[in-house]
Amino acid sequence: GVDNKRAARESIGLPKDKVLIGTISRLATQKGHCYLFEAFKILKARVPGLSLVIAGDGPLKDELAELVRSLGIADDVIFLGARRDVSSILKALDLYVLPSLWEGLPMALLEAMATSLPVVATRVSGVPEVIEDDVSGMLVEAKDAKAFAAAMERVLVDSALAQRLGKSARETIEERFSATAMVNSMAELYLEVLEQNNVA
Repeated sequence: GVDNKRAARESIGLPKDKVLIGTISRLATQKGHCYLFEAFKILKARVPGLSLVIAGDGPLKDELAELVRSLGIADDVIFLGARRDVSSILKALDLYVLPSLWEGLPMALLEAMATSLPVVATRVSGVPEVIEDDVSGMLVEAKDAKAFAAAMERVLVDSALAQRLGKSARETIEERFSATAMVNSMAELYLEVLEQNNVA
């Protein structure tokens, strides 16, 4: 609970008294950081005490740092660089965000959901297959900073909603991506293949 979150924040050197929104991904165009920063600027004007945590490295590093400065949000955006301690970062957060323009099925998203974090994500590629809008997370159209800000605000101002989304996110992962579920679906797949080849 609260103690775990505090310990995780201390171990990474993150502010203890802020509401932390975060994402873990390469700093590349497809990941949509620029729209997240615009959304965060809108959100910051409405909700006090927020910081945005960006974990990852990539070709846009300098460009994104410059964008953050020009938007006037540099004091509240923390670039962690490339990190291996993903589970500690996730434990430190209050809200996980995925602003991607296109995406496969990002491991960090599944890990965030497994950590019971509420998630706001873009409705792209494989994401709607794991997140049901308003049930196991909030889905927004890609490149829509205003809608992304509104979805983040909804989750942050309504702790019951945040809890419900986080709980449902974890249940989704347990049902669909746990080792047992994976083994069962692999077994089904093998049986199908065997049947098609008339081996079974």
